[in-house]
Amino acid sequence: MKKEKKRHTQLWLILIGCLIILVPVALILIVRLEGEAPVVDTDRLSSYLGRSQELTISVSDAKSGLRNLWVGILKDGKESVLHDESFPSRGFLKGGSLHETSVTIPVAPKDLGYSDGKATLRMVVRDYSWRDWWKGNRTYAEKEVLIDTRPPAIEVLSRAHNVNQGGAGLAIFRTSEDCTQSGVQVGDRFYPGHPGFFNDARVYVAFFALGYDQGTDTAIHLKATDLAGNEGQGGLNYHLRRKVFRKDRINITDDFLAGKLPDSSNSRRSSSSSGPTSSRSTDSVVPELRPETRTFRFSRGSRFFGAISHPPGSMRCFFSNLTSFALVCACLGRKVANSSAPLRYSNSP
Repeated sequence: MKKEKKRHTQLWLILIGCLIILVPVALILIVRLEGEAPVVDTDRLSSYLGRSQELTISVSDAKSGLRNLWVGILKDGKESVLHDESFPSRGFLKGGSLHETSVTIPVAPKDLGYSDGKATLRMVVRDYSWRDWWKGNRTYAEKEVLIDTRPPAIEVLSRAHNVNQGGAGLAIFRTSEDCTQSGVQVGDRFYPGHPGFFNDARVYVAFFALGYDQGTDTAIHLKATDLAGNEGQGGLNYHLRRKVFRKDRINITDDFLAGKLPDSSNSRRSSSSSGPTSSRSTDSVVPELRPETRTFRFSRGSRFFGAISHPPGSMRCFFSNLTSFALVCACLGRKVANSSAPLRYSNSP
């Protein structure tokens, strides 16, 4: 009897010891032998490859972590490796330290020896799972792309482009292919073209302007960017006419401000009655005039009858009129503020 009890006790001890060893091992194997494959996001990849372009590829693996990412391009039986990167591990039992990342890959098809035409982007990503004899789960993805390294050609359809300084013009042009952006470049300002005015969807109409502050030496040309990111330029025959804009000067006196700004006037009187004041305290009650563009708008729903007239002796204001405001303080006997601002809009005919 004692021998049998001792034998049962030994068997239980062996069983418990096996469980202590096997349960953690089983849990580790379940975790490390997981079969969820990594994810490759190709939705943001463009279907076009231009002369020089950057591809952004996002990959992720929520469980074992990322092990390796390989990217290549295949065309006419020739394959080139664009990217091959291995990611760090936290240890044999812990998997990878990186679960999500995005890589930016520069691609220049001509430098790789590829001509224009259809090609295939191939992507392979593995994780740190123990599957496939410790090689990890594997995800393969590919995307068909079109290599296009030629910039779009631009044909000018309109003829007369005579523009005054501060005036506007109209250009009509046709592009040789579909474009994401096209229009007229006037110096450092771009005016986009708009399709839909003609039966041909590649014919664009662009209104452009020569600013009052842009000289007659301003360069003007057409510009278009195709779906592959190639930018083409086209010449435009134009003639720019110089305009001389009127300049005026308005002197704003201290008495004028006293009538228009009663609060400031009262503050000045109270400060002067309390004793002698310094030039700094006097300057503090003078409003600062800063250069700005004045825009005149009529409120919605307003109705006017007849012509808008000017008060007798008042100064007329024209388009792009450069008006200088000189604020003169009588108590100081000197000018304390000066501002110039072009009036972009006016009620002049």
